[in-house]
Amino acid sequence: MANDTDEQRVDVEAIDFDWIFIGNENADGDGKPTSNAKNLLLLLNKQEDGELFVQKSIKIFIELVWEKYQKVIIYRIFLPYLFYLSFFVYLASSVAGSYLVKIE
Repeated sequence: MANDTDEQRVDVEAIDFDWIFIGNENADGDGKPTSNAKNLLLLLNKQEDGELFVQKSIKIFIELVWEKYQKVIIYRIFLPYLFYLSFFVYLASSVAGSYLVKIE
């Protein structure tokens, strides 16, 4: 007798991120507690070869952090950088433009 229902295999993976919300007392050496999330972000920031970024748990953590902090990153880092870059280009072109006019 054939089974009429479609059976599909489902793989479930769980990642324990409870440790990320726990703080470390005096981790910076200044007497102030720091969170493990801050320590993880500092560790990821110091990675030069990107070895940590290929791990699945780190990819999931970055996706979770990006969803929460995307607007803050855009408004506090990216837009000021664009303003600075456009001002620098304007300033450099006006200085170079006046110098090129003097040469002719």
